[in-house]
Amino acid sequence: MSKKTRKDLRYFLAGFLCLLMVVILAIPSKATSEVQFSEKYLIGDTIEIPAIDLKTDNGTTPAVAILHTPSGVTYKVQGDYEPVEAGLYKLEYVGYDGGGKRYSQNHSFTVVSPLYAVGSARSAVRFGEYTYGDVPVGRAAVLASVVSTDKFAYSQIIDLNALDEQSFLEFFVTPEKIGTNDVGKIKIVLTDIYDSENFVTITIKKGVAAQAGAAWA
Repeated sequence: MSKKTRKDLRYFLAGFLCLLMVVILAIPSKATSEVQFSEKYLIGDTIEIPAIDLKTDNGTTPAVAILHTPSGVTYKVQGDYEPVEAGLYKLEYVGYDGGGKRYSQNHSFTVVSPLYAVGSARSAVRFGEYTYGDVPVGRAAVLASVVSTDKFAYSQIIDLNALDEQSFLEFFVTPEKIGTNDVGKIKIVLTDIYDSENFVTITIKKGVAAQAGAAWA
């Protein structure tokens, strides 16, 4: 091998090693420190569940993320997760070293429903100024258009003990076409936030408006 060939080979190896170092440094490593989660998320939010290495007595070990859902279902997760039920979630990272010693890291977060929502894409809800016909009323409110058999859910906690003879709910129903009756019956369900099996149902049936010839719900 000539001196020039050996020199070129040294330059090639040096360049290869530099490139190899750059590639190795560019590979992201797993987190070995505590990961952080928000205390509260909404249903449908994207929650990142990262892969991590747990610290052991002699180094680190890969961890498996185990999610405990409010309904009691438990499964392994990694990457983006979208919760579909409200309640308390518990996330546990578990790993074992070569001797079988168990290591863990625990987290918890609460998932809540949006403040208000409708049950299907056939209905709609928004917050804005109400307009009766073409006349703006000048009052902002939650405006819901709900089809038959669908529901409108409002998730704000209401402390009935703190109302002191105040109204806990104010609403009115207007027909799609003025002078017609769109609604025959409305059910309002108040559910205990601590026990979903404890609830009160208020049923409102249609009536006849004071204005002659009008039968509005």
